[in-house]
Amino acid sequence: MNAVSIQLLGDFSITVNGERHDYLAAKSRKGVSLMIYLILQQGKPVSTQRLIREMWSRDGAANPESALKTMVSRLRAHLNALSDGLGGCIQSSQGSYRWQCLEGVRVDALDFLDSLQSLKRDLPVEEQLEKYRRAQALYQGDLSQTDGMVNGVIYLNWMHREYLETMYHYIHLLRQTGSHREIQHVCDQALKIDRTDEFFRVERAKASAAMSRSALATKA
Repeated sequence: MNAVSIQLLGDFSITVNGERHDYLAAKSRKGVSLMIYLILQQGKPVSTQRLIREMWSRDGAANPESALKTMVSRLRAHLNALSDGLGGCIQSSQGSYRWQCLEGVRVDALDFLDSLQSLKRDLPVEEQLEKYRRAQALYQGDLSQTDGMVNGVIYLNWMHREYLETMYHYIHLLRQTGSHREIQHVCDQALKIDRTDEFFRVERAKASAAMSRSALATKA
């Protein structure tokens, strides 16, 4: 397999061996929504009927089972055109489908969720900070291309909340270590994701004030 990186957070794209491709959503917007839905199940199989409810319950398709099979077939073909064998990530078995990353395939949303899971362990402070930095770097924006799902807004809001909660904990840890400049950086990025969150405005102001006091103390 080629080195494949799939970006779901922020703008949707697929990068193959360093070359970025972002046209798939234009070719098959609903197909991309289906792919994202499967990816978000984190390897769990999803029944055909559940997929039909999620992707076609608002469309009134005459034969949704056939529409699903056709869409999966076309999506696999699109993925294989980007990288030979990439369509094999969409696996089918006994009336269900699931997404399984093959060797060389990375998905930012899955890596982000893995980082959050690892932070639940009892880790040394420096290791925790590295995990938080990794999670922050991965979250380049909210989930994209979810409008084709019935519950797309729910998934988008879920990931958004996970990000915010993670950044809250990150800042609390940075405050304990006195890393005021890093707090400013975290707050700046978080406010690009959610401009309405006052926590980050307040924490940024506190960090700026602490840095000013430190600078004055040094001059004195």
